[in-house]
Amino acid sequence: LQQSRDAELKSLRNDRKRREAAERREARERKAKEDAAAVWAERERNLNGWARCFRKARDFDFLPKVFEEAKGPLGMTFGAGANVRTTTVTAVDRGKRADSNGVLVGDEVVELRWLARDDEGVAKEVVINATTVPPTKITQHVVEVIKKRWWPLTFVVFRDRTTGEAAASVDAAVRVEAPDVLRGDLGKTTVATWGGPLNDTACDEAPEFVLADPVDGCAGTLLESAAGVDANGRVVLGKPPPTPRRRFALAQRGACTFVEKARALAKTGVAGVVIFNSDAGAPIPMPSGGAATDDINVPVVMVSRDAGQRIEKALRWKDAAPVSAWLGPANRCERPVTFMPTRDDDVDDEERPPLEGVARFRCGAGGFEARFRVAAFGPPPDSTAPFGIVKAAPPHLCALAGVERRVAGFGAVALRGGGCGFTEKSRVAEQLA
Repeated sequence: LQQSRDAELKSLRNDRKRREAAERREARERKAKEDAAAVWAERERNLNGWARCFRKARDFDFLPKVFEEAKGPLGMTFGAGANVRTTTVTAVDRGKRADSNGVLVGDEVVELRWLARDDEGVAKEVVINATTVPPTKITQHVVEVIKKRWWPLTFVVFRDRTTGEAAASVDAAVRVEAPDVLRGDLGKTTVATWGGPLNDTACDEAPEFVLADPVDGCAGTLLESAAGVDANGRVVLGKPPPTPRRRFALAQRGACTFVEKARALAKTGVAGVVIFNSDAGAPIPMPSGGAATDDINVPVVMVSRDAGQRIEKALRWKDAAPVSAWLGPANRCERPVTFMPTRDDDVDDEERPPLEGVARFRCGAGGFEARFRVAAFGPPPDSTAPFGIVKAAPPHLCALAGVERRVAGFGAVALRGGGCGFTEKSRVAEQLA
């Protein structure tokens, strides 16, 4: 009986010790959380002051993005390059960890936190204020953390909601006016709220596109419109010729920030900057990342990758003809909406269903009929007016070079293929009148 009683007392004492140990542990954890909350509250006050003073932000969030231990890259680009002044996220790889963690292009990394461990495995939290440390140092810290596996790694990002909402509220249109085979609206756009006004282009004006050289536009140089052709039929890059005409610069997203790209291209004297997305899908917002933009007075618009690549291809074509467009608010200079095709064989345009029918060919007293199908690009045919036709020579009609005959006002009968697309054949025919 005594032994049973002693065992029971011992069990009660052990239970009490475990409860006391658990209570002390909970108290320590609670105290650590309270201390961390107090430290973060102080840091957040400082960051709020930084956002209002240095980023002129009114409505914003500071969002922690926690990356647990895992193999492979984070899937985001920020603070890269010796001349970069901010840690703005310039690219997020679709499907990677940053994308699934909710990081957006335009977020600015303002703080890093991780658990550094010494040789004995003792962990200590390290906090780096990215608003006071050069971006290149921040990227070095991230590389070190990943290499030494000091997980979890927490990014605190600054997100300006005002910029995003303002960008979404601006509705712009980019409409290609010439050549006919590319005529149409470029579809959905996003507008940089820090750029110049959109209403500078008259309704009857259509400035020409000029391609950035290199195409990312970061160097602030343009592709010469009248240039030689290399052995592969590609336009040789060079400096733009002087011209009194208003022009829009076309550049691809990437390699530098939106502000740096716009500033570099604006210095060439263009009337606007059109950036096409480097990823598939809709255009994205273009935040300034807190960079100064007072010197940028031209509108900056983003279009989809498909639309931009289409115009880039036309500007690089060996028999390049001017590509002109109207850019401005979507509710100005309204016209019937047609969309520029994204593929040479695009006949499934939702706004303009494919047109099919029967063509009647006459030669003297004889003749025959053949079915036809009209491409989704270009103006619709005039079915009431007959016209003469002439066989193309060379038959594929891929280039002006080597054309043996030119009969203005006639229709050219060309052969499919030959290394060029339908739009290129149409452009050659258009230049031959």
